[in-house]
Amino acid sequence: MRAAALRTYRHLLEAAWVREVPVGPADETLARVGRLLRSARIRFAVAGGFAVIEHGYERFTKDIDLLVHSSDLERAIEVLRTAKFTGGRTPLGADMRDPETSVEIDLIGTAFAGDERALVRARRARQSLPVISAPHLILMKLETGRTKDYADVVELLKCGVSASSVARHLGRAWPELLPRFRTLAERARAERRARPRRGPGRFGRSRPR
Repeated sequence: MRAAALRTYRHLLEAAWVREVPVGPADETLARVGRLLRSARIRFAVAGGFAVIEHGYERFTKDIDLLVHSSDLERAIEVLRTAKFTGGRTPLGADMRDPETSVEIDLIGTAFAGDERALVRARRARQSLPVISAPHLILMKLETGRTKDYADVVELLKCGVSASSVARHLGRAWPELLPRFRTLAERARAERRARPRRGPGRFGRSRPR
């Protein structure tokens, strides 16, 4: 995506967080789901693309990922269904859809103690919604094995997420993911060091032959 478009999107989100007014379908759905789950006293934390944005990598996202405690999963599904959301269980949680915006919501149930600790420690962002920490967000992306999630890890590191903090978190929570992370951390370092192409001179001179 073009840098200018991303900056505009980020500024719109920042304005929305200050005013607590949604600026787009996904943002609107996130605000509504947040209100519903908080009213039901269900603990959750924003993960996925919205968490990536919050931790510094400005990219577009069109769906919502929320981490919820596995013991609250069925109740969360019922709360959303009562509000006319559609969908149901999946092996990892639940896939739901907002009937007003058609935005998809992926409820991810906690799978181990590390998920549960990260859920408890999630910090509130400017939209007053709790967001998963950067180290645990990266853990979740490493776990999937998907190319696009690996790309997010590289970009988050390039944006300033501490590689040493992530490594410490993985060492405590899921040491088997460390080799995968180190490979991506090295890629991020290499991309930061890479110099941009210069191309032709400012007056359009042709390349040397």
